[in-house]
Amino acid sequence: MRRNCRLILARHGQTQWNLEKRYQGSIDVPLTELGRQQARDLGKALNAIPLKAIYTSPLSRAVETAEIIGHPRGLPLIHDENLKEGSFGSNEGRTIPEVWEEFAPKLHYLSQYHGSARLDHKLVHDQEADRDVITRMTRSLESIGARHPGNVLVISHGGAIRLLLHHLTGIDFLNLHIENAKPYHFTYGSHGLRFVGC
Repeated sequence: MRRNCRLILARHGQTQWNLEKRYQGSIDVPLTELGRQQARDLGKALNAIPLKAIYTSPLSRAVETAEIIGHPRGLPLIHDENLKEGSFGSNEGRTIPEVWEEFAPKLHYLSQYHGSARLDHKLVHDQEADRDVITRMTRSLESIGARHPGNVLVISHGGAIRLLLHHLTGIDFLNLHIENAKPYHFTYGSHGLRFVGC
């Protein structure tokens, strides 16, 4: 019988734009020194877990996080476009307070919706729909899980992980904060993809 895959999903380490509360999305922003330390700390926290593979978003903040963890283990990184952060379109590079002030009426309108009803709405026309982020993240993790029995580390992004958790648990993603370099544990097997805890 095929063993389940344990997927350890983590957001990249801190960036300067995290500190400035800017939407990063598809823009490449490097780690801060604290972000590198967070990656080292995550690597140490996972020392007792034998990893079969490390997958990462191709954005540099995720790649550097994965490299810091993978290099001491001698594990090559596998880049996966589907693990990227959702694109915020023309809002990328802007601060969260700026965006919330400009789009306050629309955000208030969206707050009246619950769960999946929000997933197709966009603040700007060139933003990636939340539902599309969920679809590609789920497809990627299911594919990884089907290929690897055992433990696999996956480095992705806060928004993408938040939407995935909403999809699997029903938790309100608007009020969910994903910490930098904190592990979230999932399993994949005959039961499908499941969230099992932090």
